[in-house]
Amino acid sequence: MAAHGVVFAIGGRGEAVAVKAGGKGDVTEVWRIPRGSIVSSPVYHEGYLYWALDTGRTVYCADVKKGELAYEAGMPPKTEWIYASPILGAGNLYYIARDGTTYVVAAKPEFELVATNKLAADRSVFNASPVPSQGQLLIRSDGFLYCIGKK
Repeated sequence: MAAHGVVFAIGGRGEAVAVKAGGKGDVTEVWRIPRGSIVSSPVYHEGYLYWALDTGRTVYCADVKKGELAYEAGMPPKTEWIYASPILGAGNLYYIARDGTTYVVAAKPEFELVATNKLAADRSVFNASPVPSQGQLLIRSDGFLYCIGKK
């Protein structure tokens, strides 16, 4: 993810880093936060970076100018692992857990869980990131494709 000439990455060593784009060799870090995710990618919105720990029980929001966490929040106790990258829409972040539960979190620097929705009838695994299309949301498991929205 990149914005304002800075590349933001979260990765396998459990860290989030920001580096200036366009460098060669050993590039200078803008900041480093000892929190990350092995699987998903972050979302950038209005000066903040959002992501979920892949074990699914924690979501993060970082102030990209300060290089500090705005929040580190625990999700509901039974949250499954989250491999899918979150998406942003209508002022909210949508995190989909591997069990088909979608966690809707307000896209702001204070944690607010807006809603939780579960595709209860589906026992397959959800690893793919959701995709918005024409006012609808496409969600794929390893067995099914769902289209959620108005006809």
